[in-house]
Amino acid sequence: MSSRIAVQALFIALAIASSLVALLLSPENIMAAGFMRGSLTHANDLVRETALLEVAGLRVLAGIFAALCLAWAIFGTRIAATGWYRAMLARPSGLPPAYHAYQRRSVNASLLAILALTGLLGLYVVYGMGLLGRETTFLINREDGVIETVQALLILLAAILSATIAWRLPGRGPMVFMHAFLALLFFLMFGEEISWGQRIFGIETPEGMSAINVQNEINIHNSFGYLFDHLFILCFFLWGVAVPVLDAAAPVFRGLFRSIGLPVPSRGLAIGMLLATLIQPVLVQPLFAQMPTLRVAEARELVSALAFVLLMLEIRAFVTAPKAAVARRDAAPTQAGAQTPTQAGAQAGAR
Repeated sequence: MSSRIAVQALFIALAIASSLVALLLSPENIMAAGFMRGSLTHANDLVRETALLEVAGLRVLAGIFAALCLAWAIFGTRIAATGWYRAMLARPSGLPPAYHAYQRRSVNASLLAILALTGLLGLYVVYGMGLLGRETTFLINREDGVIETVQALLILLAAILSATIAWRLPGRGPMVFMHAFLALLFFLMFGEEISWGQRIFGIETPEGMSAINVQNEINIHNSFGYLFDHLFILCFFLWGVAVPVLDAAAPVFRGLFRSIGLPVPSRGLAIGMLLATLIQPVLVQPLFAQMPTLRVAEARELVSALAFVLLMLEIRAFVTAPKAAVARRDAAPTQAGAQTPTQAGAQAGAR
C-alpha cells in the first residue's frame, strides 16, 4: 500500500510540476532565465518565428504530460490490474542480471570518462590560448577543426557500436529494432555534423536550402532556425537524465522502456549526461570568454557524443560478453553475505 501511495504521490508531483511549466513557459520568462535569447531576438524572421513555435510546442507538450500524469494518479490502480499492464511489467529487459547491478552504480567508468573530458575542456579553455597560441587554437576550434572532427567520429563510433549490438542480440525483439534505429539515427547525426561532406568536396549550397539554413550549409539541423539544436538538447536531457530517474522510480515507465527496447543509461552515466546538459552559455559563458573561438555548443556536443559512445559500450559489454564469463561473474562469491550481482540484478529488475 505504501509503495502504491508513493507512486501516486510521484505522479501528482509530476502533474503539478508540468502544469507550472506549461503556465510559466513564455518567451519573456525563457529570455529572463538566459535561454534562447539569441533565437528569440534574432534578426532573421524565420529564426524568431521558429523559436516562438518551439515555446508554444513545449507548453502544449508540458500540458499533455501533466494531464497524463494526473490521469495515472487517479486511474493508475485500475490500469495496474489489467492484463496488458502486468504483461508489460513482466517483460524481461533482454540483458543479463549483471547489467542491472552495474546500472545502479553512481560512480563508474562512464562518469569518470565524462568528468575527465569535461575537466580537459575546462583546462583547454582557460590555458589553451596561452600555451598553444591563437593560430593553433583557431585550427582546433574552427569549422571541421579538431573538436568537430572528433565529435563526428565519436558519433560514427556510436552508430557502429549500436549496429553491432543489434546484430549480436538474439531474435527480433524490441531491443534489436531499437538499436538498429539508433545506429541509423547516429549515422544521420554523423552526416549532419559534417554537412554530408560539403566542405570536404567543395559542394555549393543549393539556393533553396540556403534560404532556410542559418549557416548556409547542406544539412537539416541548421535549417528553420535552431529548432533541431534545441530538440537535440531536450531529447538528450530526457534520455540521459529523465529516463533513468523514471526507470528507477516508477514501474510503469520501466515497463514502457523495456517494451520499446530503449537503452537506459547507468546512474553514473546519467550524472555525466546531466553535466553535459548543463554546458549552456548562460552558465559557462564567462569561462569561455577566455577562448572566444570555441563555441559553448561545440563543447557540449563533444561531451554529448562521448556520452552516446559510453551508453552503447555499457550495453555492448553485456550483450557481447561470452555467456560463460557472464555466468562466472554472476556466480562469483561475495564476502560477509553480500549480494551476488545476479541477486542484485534480480532485485533491480523487480523494482
